[in-house]
Amino acid sequence: MKNKIKNIFGMLLALVLLLTSVGINSVYAANNGEITVNGTTAGKNYGIYKIFDLTYKDDNVSYTIADEWKDFFSLTGAGKDYIVDTDPSGKLNPIVVDGKVKYINITDNNVAEFAKKAMAEMPNKTRQAVQKASGNTLTFTGLALGYYLVHPEGATEALQGQTSIVSLTSTKPKGEVKVKGTYPTIKKEADKKSADYDEKITFTVTGKVPDSTGYSKYEYVLKDTLPKGLTIDQNSIKVTIGANDLTANVTKNVTGQNLTVTFNILSLVKNNNVKAGQEIKVVYDTRVNKDFNLGNQGEENKAHVEFPNDPKDSEKKDKTPEEKVKVYSGKIKVIKYDKNEKSKKLPGAEFVLKNSEGKFYRLDEIGGKKIVSWKDQEKDATILTSNNSGELEFTGLKAGKYSLKEIKAPEGYNLLTKEVGVELKDGSDPSDTEVNMEALSNVENSSGTELPGVGGTGTKLFASIGGAIIIFAAFSLIKSRIKLQER
Repeated sequence: MKNKIKNIFGMLLALVLLLTSVGINSVYAANNGEITVNGTTAGKNYGIYKIFDLTYKDDNVSYTIADEWKDFFSLTGAGKDYIVDTDPSGKLNPIVVDGKVKYINITDNNVAEFAKKAMAEMPNKTRQAVQKASGNTLTFTGLALGYYLVHPEGATEALQGQTSIVSLTSTKPKGEVKVKGTYPTIKKEADKKSADYDEKITFTVTGKVPDSTGYSKYEYVLKDTLPKGLTIDQNSIKVTIGANDLTANVTKNVTGQNLTVTFNILSLVKNNNVKAGQEIKVVYDTRVNKDFNLGNQGEENKAHVEFPNDPKDSEKKDKTPEEKVKVYSGKIKVIKYDKNEKSKKLPGAEFVLKNSEGKFYRLDEIGGKKIVSWKDQEKDATILTSNNSGELEFTGLKAGKYSLKEIKAPEGYNLLTKEVGVELKDGSDPSDTEVNMEALSNVENSSGTELPGVGGTGTKLFASIGGAIIIFAAFSLIKSRIKLQER
């Protein structure tokens, strides 16, 4: 019985000595660590990796290398320079490695470089936890004390003024860190806001090469959806990264109205000297086709990029906000009516259209395509005739100033002596307050009684008087000849 009591007492004494040696705080807080991450983005995931174990008492901390990170700090590991034998500065944290006292060589000057090397190990290391942010902050709780790498999953670029997209923090038992990562974005632009039928519109999509550190596979995929009214020129697709043309080094696919460009980032970095942060630019040409939605509604183009957002599973994807660009092609409608009876619409009026350069509109349909061209001579222009409702319409037009020229008036009406000005606006001019790509021109005609022009009543009157004079002269001549004969 005495021996049993002695054994129990000895065990209790050993436990007291153990608690004294490691610090009571470290025992009670061993699984009560917390990391608060500030500056998070709602909907994005954040993961944590423990690099060092930690014990502490009061303000003193003691580190040991977490088991699965020992190979990282070994003599052949990527982190070998961050565990050193001496500390000339006297400011480094000591650490016991294989029974020897060494020093953790992580300072303000090299912490960004260390974080990047540690980030590259993520696919092979255990992620202690991952959370999705619902606002601009989140907290990991119930953690073993340690020195952690905090990774914004899917982030590929450092915030301005920061040097790393990962953060490092200790829990003692509570740590706090400001997240440093931003996420891929793109911008899509058109070289013009409106175009004629079959005129070229060039689109440019720009982004940045993501930092793919920590991923074993990284596909950056541009998905661009074109409206039915635009036809893409597959041979025009050009891809540059920085100053280099890498069109041949990416995968391009056009299916119907969908363009997909796939970048194998790891391969491009390895084989084509591509670097994170360089500008990616995808440029391609389209043409306005007969299915374009003419007028103020325009046609909308949409593009986004899909990218991996989990270094542990490269098949999990995130995507950039969608970029939308709207382009237009317009129409000019003419309605002919009687000046004195506005409800009376006039068929048979013929018009041609001129642009601001004095060239004439011509519309051709060739091989199922509508093509607008501009001719120097009026004889080459397309002539449109008003129908029974007095209407005609010029279609497939870019924004600009135009003039309608009547070349034949409705029967019984005077030909217009002045051209009628019309303007289409696509919003690209700073003075434009709104888009107006559907111009309506109500054009009146006067009947022939108003002007004594060719075919007017005045001409008929003069013709009648002239005829009467001729008849009177002929009658007088005949009468005089008869009198002479009688003599």
